[in-house]
Amino acid sequence: MKHLLSAIAITLAAVVPVKVMAECGTGEIDFETTYPNAWKKAEAKSSATLNADGLLWKVSKSGIAPSYLFGTFHTEDVNATPAGRAALEQLHHQRMVFFELGAGMKAEMQAALVTDPSLIIAQEPAPLFTWLSDTLAARLKAQTTALGLPAQALPAIKPGMLFAMISIPPCALRAAATMGAPMNDQVRQVAEAAGITGIGLENWRDQLGLFIDKPLAEQRSLLRLGLAANPDPEAAYSLTYRLYQQCRVQMIWEISMAIAEALIPGDKVISTGVKLWKDLIVERNHAMATRVTPALAEGGAMIVVGALHLPSKDGLVALISKLGYTVERVM
Repeated sequence: MKHLLSAIAITLAAVVPVKVMAECGTGEIDFETTYPNAWKKAEAKSSATLNADGLLWKVSKSGIAPSYLFGTFHTEDVNATPAGRAALEQLHHQRMVFFELGAGMKAEMQAALVTDPSLIIAQEPAPLFTWLSDTLAARLKAQTTALGLPAQALPAIKPGMLFAMISIPPCALRAAATMGAPMNDQVRQVAEAAGITGIGLENWRDQLGLFIDKPLAEQRSLLRLGLAANPDPEAAYSLTYRLYQQCRVQMIWEISMAIAEALIPGDKVISTGVKLWKDLIVERNHAMATRVTPALAEGGAMIVVGALHLPSKDGLVALISKLGYTVERVM
């Protein structure tokens, strides 16, 4: 049991490296040609979304020093995109920087996962193959085997935990031992070296709770959705990063949902995706916007969060605009 807990902790808390693409490659699927209908649907929904594109946004108001919003891709090099380089340049003019998690929280999570089995072990274990289709079960076995988890251990793990684990491609974890800090940590290191105050917006337990504290039925629906949206982990990672480089942020979400709907037609997968967006993005965005409001009023604050927190009518760009600021896309 201790070995299993340690393996899961390492998987979830690993500092995923810069330049992971060198290890991950491009996978075997070209999503645009393999799923043309899903691609068209995703493009249409993305085009209809407010602030769908953009990684770096300037927040301004008369008489106040400008602040910035920077949307990150957690596992790659901040210097690999023009937006990342521009964000670092602006960071030196800020007096504080906000991150999703405070410094040291990854280590806290890793320690808790090893010592507290209740975070990982399901209270009602059930054979996976009684509630997963053959296709999805095969995907789960392949992805978790690549992560070093034996198939016989899977029924004992919370489905929400499995969902969180498969969000990290095995190729990224393989590269972790030889490469440096990921994007958010790179920004944090630059801020610390410059004496800029860093503040965490959330804690790791609340983030993990989005997956593992849900009722069992909802956790199972999440895992089905994650597996359906991810037929080829390396190809999906490659596509996601390519869209990020192109600043097409909302398209990252929409193509995943469209592919899942293609494999599992019907309202169930759609309702699961809507609920996930609400829990993972919308509610957290409103809490983040409230937390940063005093700092924005003083000016000189940079907000560094996952890129999906920026678009839509409930995105941070729109929410901060509603506070009376002018929010303009830089890149």
